[in-house]
This record gives sequence, C-alpha cells and structure tokens, in this order.
Amino acid sequence: MKNAFSVCLILPSLYFLLLSVGCHKQADNMVSAVKIEAESYVDSFGDFALSEFDGNKVITALDKSEWLAYDVNVEVPGRYRCEINLSSESNTSGSCWIEDYYDNQDGRTYNITAGIPVPATRKGGKYSITSKEGCPLNTGLHKMKLHFESDSVNVDWIIFTLIKPHRITPVSYTHLRAHET
Repeated sequence: MKNAFSVCLILPSLYFLLLSVGCHKQADNMVSAVKIEAESYVDSFGDFALSEFDGNKVITALDKSEWLAYDVNVEVPGRYRCEINLSSESNTSGSCWIEDYYDNQDGRTYNITAGIPVPATRKGGKYSITSKEGCPLNTGLHKMKLHFESDSVNVDWIIFTLIKPHRITPVSYTHLRAHET
C-alpha cells in the first residue's frame, strides 16, 4: 500500500538530476516537493534565450503570449503550492499562469494557477519568488504550459509542494446498494 503522503513530481528527462538536487524531503524522509529547472522544458513557443545568472541556467526575455511546456509526473493527488523564481525587466508588473493537460481532447483550457504576479524587478537581475496555493493535481503525467502575460520575463525554476493530499471519500452502504442493481 502506498503512503498517501509521499509525493514526487518528475520530469522524466531529468529524473536523476531531480533526485540528486531537486527533491525536498520532510523529516519522515518522504518527498514533499520537486524543483523543475526552467531550462528543462520539452516544448516552447517564443523567441527567448538561455542565459546564466549567479551560476544557474535561466530562461530570459520571455514575452507576452509565449510559453514553456513541461512533463510532470504526480504520484499523490492533492492541492499544491506552485512557486516560481522569476524576474521581469519590464517597467510594469504583469502575470503568468500554468495550464494543465494542454493536450486534452476536449479543447478546454485548464488554468490551475490563475494569474501569478510577475513583479517589475527591472534590470539588474533581481529575482523574486512568487506563488499560488491550491493548485489541484491528480495522479499521473501532467503536460503543463507556463504562459506569460508580461514582457521581458526571466525564469529560473518552478517548485510544486504538496500542501494537502486528496482524501478519498469513504464509500457508504447506501452508495454500494445503489450500484448493486
């Protein structure tokens, strides 16, 4: 039986990197969060650059309507905190958001974060962590896109942290009887 509190989000192409540097463990040795490096995208749209800042690879010069796509495997369903380390060289603040299941067959957009603020940090490379709590994620592979509604955005990493595991509702006797007929 799986432990309902263990969680690991994994980009398959970076499995070993995440295990060695990206997973954060709780005191009971369970994985509680995984860092996804921005340069680990599997697909993209836009004219941006891969740069280096403080010894880290970062994606720079992302503009409005551009996006980066990631494959993320979720082992424990629940509500997650999404944190993004980013900066913007724009003079005005803006937002970004994460779409889940971008390849769905029903043509719907599953915006799991709503607008995440992108502060106007201007030139100078000052990064800040911005977050959104309550992102619903079910078990399995998630094809996600990080969308930008701001200009001149730079991204270092994304972290998903489990804040509340999904609790399975007990099956009632009445519910069982209804399905017997």
